[in-house]
Amino acid sequence: MLKLRHALPLALLLAASSSFALESFTRPIIGSLSATPNPAKPGDTVTFRVDPSQNGKIDCGLLVTYGNGQQEQIAVKQGFPKEFTHVFDAPGKFTVKVEGKEFDGMNNCKGEATTTVAVQGVVAPSCPTGWELIKGSTKKNGAFSCRAAQPAELPRCSSGLKGYYQNGVIGCK
Repeated sequence: MLKLRHALPLALLLAASSSFALESFTRPIIGSLSATPNPAKPGDTVTFRVDPSQNGKIDCGLLVTYGNGQQEQIAVKQGFPKEFTHVFDAPGKFTVKVEGKEFDGMNNCKGEATTTVAVQGVVAPSCPTGWELIKGSTKKNGAFSCRAAQPAELPRCSSGLKGYYQNGVIGCK
């Protein structure tokens, strides 16, 4: 028979081990989904993070729907949190959903969560007055190049010289 002075430590040990055992044999439950950066730009790598409402250590599967026609199956090993990345190529607002999915012999994670990712369009290029956009220089990330615009009229030159414009330079020859 156990003495009373050993009863409390034994009770604490049993409670701690049963809590560990419960988590070890429980599927995680999806609690929330977050995205960084948000807002993003086209071409940015967005990192998503799934956090649990209740954790567990059994491996489980997720289905992620990105809201742009793309989906991905993701394996969760040893519980949450789980991070993964995605690149959005076009501007818009995308509702991203994560839910449990059975695949490759894994049970589905329990629950689901959504978040909205705003992908902001690139601002249209704007060259300063007296400059013009170089055709074909605009890039996906918003980079662009300008050159001096051809003047409306050439300079007035001394007799025997003629005004010219070439490669962004004007003068008299």
